Amino acid sequence: MKVFYFFKRSGDTSREEFEDTWTSADSPSISGLNAYVRSVQRKASDGEARRSTEWAFGSDFPFDGVAELWFDHWAAFQEEKGSVDAYFESALNGVADSDGATWFAANENVVVDGPLSKETPSVKALFFPSRKAGTSVEQFGEYWRTKHADIVPDTPKLMRYVQSHVAPEMYEGGKQPFSDGVAELWWRSEDDVLEGLNSYQFQEQQPEDASHFVNPDILVGFLTDEERVIWP
Repeated sequence: MKVFYFFKRSGDTSREEFEDTWTSADSPSISGLNAYVRSVQRKASDGEARRSTEWAFGSDFPFDGVAELWFDHWAAFQEEKGSVDAYFESALNGVADSDGATWFAANENVVVDGPLSKETPSVKALFFPSRKAGTSVEQFGEYWRTKHADIVPDTPKLMRYVQSHVAPEMYEGGKQPFSDGVAELWWRSEDDVLEGLNSYQFQEQQPEDASHFVNPDILVGFLTDEERVIWP
């Protein structure tokens, strides 16, 4: 099971200060972790790929950083959640808005299992799709997993593609996470990102298919150079 934590910087904190504080924080000593990745949203000036694909990212992503943590199962995460929360409160003390943080747990569907070690160079895109009106969580997940997953691997130069479907536990009691999943796509370089994101597959084929299950008006995402802090 993967758990995503989302953070906003506090009102008087610059993006540079937020990033420097987070990336200089010590690795967490949390016994239940299998891996830990932190990603900070690239600024618009960072990289040709980010500048040339503003259109692809919809409205502004409402957070400044994302942490990804892996656990064996839901119960293992619940046992460690207090320690995880305490770590982030300490690591981001003074630079993050504690009231603006949120999280959700998800189950991974690895579609393109490209090589990814702790040191593998890559540029990563994260997208956060929400289901369209009239589509149930189950219908959303089924279409994404069985139909949309078949066309994304055709994206030029794509190295790795993972779907993270929000776990059923997150909807208990009528709750609604800010998205219904995370699409994670990796490329090896800026040039590969440009080729992939400017391709027919990404610009036309995939948006047309996504219209069957995704609300395009609230689709958000960003590019990042992720930091694999703890890695198997």
